[in-house]
Amino acid sequence: MNLMHSCSVFCLTTERLYPVTLGFSLDDVKLMWLRVLLTDEASYHCNVGLMQACNEIFSGDGNSSLKALHHLSQTLTRVQRRLGSDDALSDSSIALVVSLISQEQIRNQLCAAEIHAKGLEKMIQLRGGLGSLEGNMPLVLSICKADIMLSLQHGKSTMYFRDRMAEVRNLLISKGLRLDYPLTSQPARYNQLYPSLQGIFSDVISFCRLLNAKTHNLVIDFLTFEEVLVSICYRLLNFRSLNESRKYSDVQNIYHVGLIVFMMTTFLQFNRHRIMNHRLLSLCLRDVMDTELHRDEDDLTLWFMIIGGIWISDGAEGGWINQRIQKMAVRRRINTWDEARRSVCMFPWVHALHDQPGCKLWSLVQNSH
Repeated sequence: MNLMHSCSVFCLTTERLYPVTLGFSLDDVKLMWLRVLLTDEASYHCNVGLMQACNEIFSGDGNSSLKALHHLSQTLTRVQRRLGSDDALSDSSIALVVSLISQEQIRNQLCAAEIHAKGLEKMIQLRGGLGSLEGNMPLVLSICKADIMLSLQHGKSTMYFRDRMAEVRNLLISKGLRLDYPLTSQPARYNQLYPSLQGIFSDVISFCRLLNAKTHNLVIDFLTFEEVLVSICYRLLNFRSLNESRKYSDVQNIYHVGLIVFMMTTFLQFNRHRIMNHRLLSLCLRDVMDTELHRDEDDLTLWFMIIGGIWISDGAEGGWINQRIQKMAVRRRINTWDEARRSVCMFPWVHALHDQPGCKLWSLVQNSH
């Protein structure tokens, strides 16, 4: 791949994978990726291959991209060579394995991704644990995101746990801001939640308020944004894995699955196009909808349906939830998107990310009858 094409792939990927609608500058993100990309030849091939795989998915040819497979083949050879050298446990070697995991996840090769993950876990153990990598924050967050994605795709517990919300609060306080906002009103069935899930919900609501403020990008950088996402996702998966979640039919489940879906719509979609296959999460979403939990036609159920509709609306599977939203809207006499949005905004909602796809979903719902 020539330099010009590599630069094109690089720019396309960073613009597609990161939430530019929130106003974050991509300059820091691109600089971070360039440092990883140019570490050495193996890093170059692996990460350009990852970017190529992402772009091929956006164009509809992700699993069979010859360019992505070529880079993957070259990377595997170089990683095997690297793991037999004195640099086997270096930051760049660990980053290579994380990139391999991401490539396999994007290509929906989950068994291969899990094999690489076991190797990654062993490497981190030999380095002294995840805490020994704290000096390389982009690497730590990349490991955590790969771990979270594996848990969501396989339904198992995570390998690691990271919660830095206290540090984020202190950072905001030092800038004259806060992350602990009291709930303006108690959401439906909130008082039935376990305290740990109430705490997660409260933090997500506070983070949404921060993101909905016009000046959030002036006080938090992109790594801090990712730190919050990682912390909240780990807490949700520590509360229950997806496999555990499917065993329950309680109000905890509608909040738990709803919050996970919300987090995925916050950082795992480009123009409502999922970059990884999350069939299990979609099954959990439908499981909740098929229980008696949604019989209470309150704002919680409407939010759950709409955020779920945004999540699955890029595929053919979205029709069933659109019909349910439409029936509920008729029964509750909700006629316009503005009326619906007012109902869901007391739950987690980021205007820059969810207003447009929510409005588009509502139009599809209204045209479905």
